[in-house]
Amino acid sequence: MSDPTVHANDARKADEIARQRDLPADAPAAYRMWEDRTSPYSAKMRAFLRYKRIPYRRMRTTVAHYEQEIRRLVGFPIIPVVLAPDDTVLQDSTPMTRWLEARHPEPATLPPDPRLGFVHDLLEDFADEYVIRLSMHCRWGSEQSRETFGRRIARYFTYGMPGVALEAVTQVIRGRQTGFDAYLGIDDAVRPDLDRQVVELLELLDAHLADLGYLLGERPSVADFALAGQLWAHGFRDPHWTTAFERHGPRVCDWLEEIEELGDTQGAIGRTRFGDWLDPAAGLPATLERLLVFVAATWLPWSRASALADAAGEKTARAAIRGVETAYATHPYRAWAWEQMQRALVALGAADRAWVDDVLTRAGLLPDLLADGVLHCDLYDGLTPPVIRDGVGDNRHRRRPRDAGTR
Repeated sequence: MSDPTVHANDARKADEIARQRDLPADAPAAYRMWEDRTSPYSAKMRAFLRYKRIPYRRMRTTVAHYEQEIRRLVGFPIIPVVLAPDDTVLQDSTPMTRWLEARHPEPATLPPDPRLGFVHDLLEDFADEYVIRLSMHCRWGSEQSRETFGRRIARYFTYGMPGVALEAVTQVIRGRQTGFDAYLGIDDAVRPDLDRQVVELLELLDAHLADLGYLLGERPSVADFALAGQLWAHGFRDPHWTTAFERHGPRVCDWLEEIEELGDTQGAIGRTRFGDWLDPAAGLPATLERLLVFVAATWLPWSRASALADAAGEKTARAAIRGVETAYATHPYRAWAWEQMQRALVALGAADRAWVDDVLTRAGLLPDLLADGVLHCDLYDGLTPPVIRDGVGDNRHRRRPRDAGTR
């Protein structure tokens, strides 16, 4: 995969990469984040950090960082990874946002009301754990997209690596990444419905954004950043899907571009004044309830089957997603996230629980969410997410040292 030709600009890029982890004298308290523009979880974290105006520096993730430095620090190759100013290693977007929210509370990105807070966490998990399936379908579902993203990822991964043959890396990326299809239960039998799901989700969001600025009111939440990250990184920037986004979700496109601009104090083209969260006492908007019905039809069977398979020690989960029988790899993180949703629900006070139960029942999320009892996953037992200690990101690493991910 080598190319003997090294140009002058290659040396400049290599020097930039070599120094990117250093904190500049004028920003000694900045966080640093290894990330990538094709990573939806990186997009989620960028939006969060920008909106909250937490000082941070983006670091390019080359294949050398991914396979060597990040593996050494976390235990397996994964992005995004954040370094605190004191070099504390942080990983996993959801725990990272909670950890950072506690240290940088304003502007708030988590609803203070427990009822709306549960709906928020449900939408965030839907984005992180189910919409990734739609994102990967967009990324690899057509030859045009495969060609574009294969080259784009290869270009990002080889930045500042003089002598690496881009074409050869492109073919490796295409061969490796398309293998995620089976991992996510994507094949020719399910792609037609995944096409419909993308369009339906765009239309549901577009209707919701007709009267509200964000998912849960007039201020952005982590759930906004999570869902926007999935749609921005792939479908919106995908050569095959971009027309569908503009046709079926013009307001969604505005929302995506607005979130990408939040925190830009220099350009200030994005929104800078925000209102209140939704008032749970007034009930949820009909558009949000319809979105929760979609969550019940997709995320619910997907995550529940994965949690059951993990609890049973099975490597393959099976579920009917909108009537389509689907087999996919069991993912411990998805099982752990399912447990967190279950625990959050049962921890609610009586009055809040009654309100949430009513919402979930009407959407079709109950009784299935608790039908199997609380299913424990030991992914983080004994660990302290998002803080990584001794290079152990989660308990998968102890069992499978070569495990990889993109959270």
